Amino acid sequence: MQPLYEEAVYRITENYPATFKSFRAMEHFMLDPFNPAQHVGVIFLINAARRLQTPELIELLPVLFYLCCLLDGPSLADGISRENGTMEKLSTEDLRRCISAKEELLQANGGATQRLGPFTGNMAEDCKSTDACMSALILITRDALETDIFAACDALTVLDPWVTEEGAKHGLCRRCTETLLTRYCEAQETIWESLVDIFELEDDVRVADRL
Repeated sequence: MQPLYEEAVYRITENYPATFKSFRAMEHFMLDPFNPAQHVGVIFLINAARRLQTPELIELLPVLFYLCCLLDGPSLADGISRENGTMEKLSTEDLRRCISAKEELLQANGGATQRLGPFTGNMAEDCKSTDACMSALILITRDALETDIFAACDALTVLDPWVTEEGAKHGLCRRCTETLLTRYCEAQETIWESLVDIFELEDDVRVADRL
């Protein structure tokens, strides 16, 4: 039985990582092709973690709840269909966690996207073309607003390829592009590290530490 469990956990962590570094390295969490609806199965994984109470699954609860929080209302409330036709739903308490966290994640996303805005703090200290780079940041922000990039993404969507492409298109210098990416990554890592608090999972983490 143990080998089967270990194989199942391995396959799960190939799609749902426990670390921020691994999360950012996964292509399916980048702006394109990320689609929250493809991760509706996290409802089943959250319930499995609740039932089995194993440290490997409990460790994934923060990212699983984060993805669950991005689902549309009907999916979140109604759950997903099992093969036998019954519905797999979140418990009332876990549904409350997701609903309560939505506003906090929205605010966190707003704070993170400010790291991409036209502010001197988002430019490299050793930038040699400050006026041109500030103009580039304004144009990048304009493009983001016109295409709803900020509205379409969420707190942890990986925007690195988009930022790099936009920087090159508008003449943002290499050092400022690197600074922009670093600051945005740092903001997202802070959000990642806050997921336990956002979803009120402190007791679950303590239980996992004792297992």
